[in-house]
Amino acid sequence: MTAPGINAEQVRAFLDGYASAFQKMKAHVEAPVPPIQEPRPDVPERLASALGRMLAKDREGRFASPAAVVRAVQPFAVGAELAVLAGPPPWPPPE
Repeated sequence: MTAPGINAEQVRAFLDGYASAFQKMKAHVEAPVPPIQEPRPDVPERLASALGRMLAKDREGRFASPAAVVRAVQPFAVGAELAVLAGPPPWPPPE
């Protein structure tokens, strides 16, 4: 039985190969995130490493501060229109 408005196909897509929602949530907490270079081998090693650190399950493996993240990824943002990315959302904010 599924919740109203949710069909079995949506539940299977959510579980993504896990036997239960609990197993998927447990994996989210414990299992390492697959390296970005598996689906995107074109991602530079230094950027992949920075992303891996940002997604580390153990807080000791993560960057110590937002400034450290900026220093790690800044070389990959050269020439990017970051102001556009940081601009207002395409929808009105909640009131």
